[in-house]
Amino acid sequence: MKSIIFNQIQKKTKIIFIGLIVLILATGCKSNIKPKSKQKKKVVKKEIVRLKLYFSDKQAQFVIPELRVVEKSDQTENLIVEELIKGPKEKEHFAIVPKGTRLNSITIKDQTAFVDFSRELKEKHSGGGAGEIMTIFGIVNSLTELPEIKKVQILIDGNKVEGIGEELYDLREPIERREDLISRED
Repeated sequence: MKSIIFNQIQKKTKIIFIGLIVLILATGCKSNIKPKSKQKKKVVKKEIVRLKLYFSDKQAQFVIPELRVVEKSDQTENLIVEELIKGPKEKEHFAIVPKGTRLNSITIKDQTAFVDFSRELKEKHSGGGAGEIMTIFGIVNSLTELPEIKKVQILIDGNKVEGIGEELYDLREPIERREDLISRED
């Protein structure tokens, strides 16, 4: 009888001992990694910039300002032209840059922005004097919103051109901002 009791005690001791080992292993191997839902997410705040772009009105008489909020870049002037190429977002505003036009480069020297477009700016331009004026002054007035730019020289594939469309404006020289073409109506 003593051996039966002794065996039962041994079994209970073994079970307790195994239980303690499992418990020690379970708590000793606990990871410091928190579940994904409890981990702090790294929040990257993107800097934004507000741009004032100019697009044509329906009658191609005035350029209309359109405010746009975009992610900040080292070269705000590039953002402006890229957004002009994308076209307007507002219903009553009309594109000033022909589809397919690309920005080759922009450089700023002595407060003049030299904006080099692909040949599509001229080749795909819808023509007409009013359209030409909207294109030129949509670009010029948008870029001269930046304090460091006072004039804009428009280039096609790196070359000065007489004009685009009906060539009413001589584009061989830098163009200044024209406030009189900005629509005052909202």
